[in-house]
Amino acid sequence: STVKGKRNLAIILLGAELGLRASDIINLKLADIDWGRKELHIQQQKTGYPVRLPLTEKTAAALRDYILNGRPDSALPNIFLCHTGVIRPLDARSASGVVSKHMKLAGIPAKRRAFHALRRTFGTRLLQNEVSFELIQQLLGHRDMDSMKLYLSIDEQGLKQCALPLLSHRKAGG
Repeated sequence: STVKGKRNLAIILLGAELGLRASDIINLKLADIDWGRKELHIQQQKTGYPVRLPLTEKTAAALRDYILNGRPDSALPNIFLCHTGVIRPLDARSASGVVSKHMKLAGIPAKRRAFHALRRTFGTRLLQNEVSFELIQQLLGHRDMDSMKLYLSIDEQGLKQCALPLLSHRKAGG
């Protein structure tokens, strides 16, 4: 309910529900949101590639609440701003600190408390829901299928299901 809480919720939802990198979130501009189509239109910082992503109702509501009720009054185009000292765009380190802090409060082990864990979880959830590799690749903004290996290799449950028929077939065949 605090202004920082509203900001932090929007940041975490953008990472968890859209798979955005911290650098893309901190560089989000007010003009990047198409409220009518419920989409974000961004150019990824890491790759330079343009990406259009659908906004979930939950993420759109959190963004709207922060912009209208939490964001400091400023002419800066960035959505996410620092709330202490001089009003300026939030930096990647601060955004990562937000996620790390809330992961710690949630009891997530230290080794997994990184902003990129949200992106990996997003990719894994898509894979577990049988979303095509091509669509996952587009949503994550990857041009190279090799970049998908990280997301494919962590679907442990899916890998186990693939291996079980092979093991039972080998035993049956001798």
